[in-house]
Amino acid sequence: ATRLDAAGLADPDNAPAPVLAAASGARVRLLLSQGQTHAACALADRAVARVRRKDIWAWGAELTPMAV
Repeated sequence: ATRLDAAGLADPDNAPAPVLAAASGARVRLLLSQGQTHAACALADRAVARVRRKDIWAWGAELTPMAV
C-alpha cells in the first residue's frame, strides 16, 4: 500500500494518468483481498472517473477488471 501511494495514489493530481490507473487497480485488488469492499469500490469509482475524463481506455487495462 505504501508503494502504491508513492506511485501516485497519495497525490493523484500530480501523477501520470497511466501509472495512477495501474496503481489504483492494484490498490483495489489489495483492498478486496483484505475484505474492504466499500473502500475498494470507492477507489475504483474515482479511478474509473479519471480514466473516463482522459478517454484513453487502454490506460485502464490494469484497473478495469478490478473495477468490474
